[in-house]
Amino acid sequence: MIGKASRDRESKTYQLLRLSLLSKSLNRDSHGFGFLSLDRDEDADAAIRTLDETEWNGRIIHVEKSKST
Repeated sequence: MIGKASRDRESKTYQLLRLSLLSKSLNRDSHGFGFLSLDRDEDADAAIRTLDETEWNGRIIHVEKSKST
């Protein structure tokens, strides 16, 4: 589950299907990004609106749908 308190203090949670965090193979340092899959497209859209441009662990995060190649 992922979640974040929204501006109106209502807590939002979403069913997480898969999470992949990318790291450097030699020392396992984070590349600073990852991918996650949610159960429903509507939840993904809501999570993007809720979490994009918010602070997490002292850093501003950017959340968007992946672009297919």
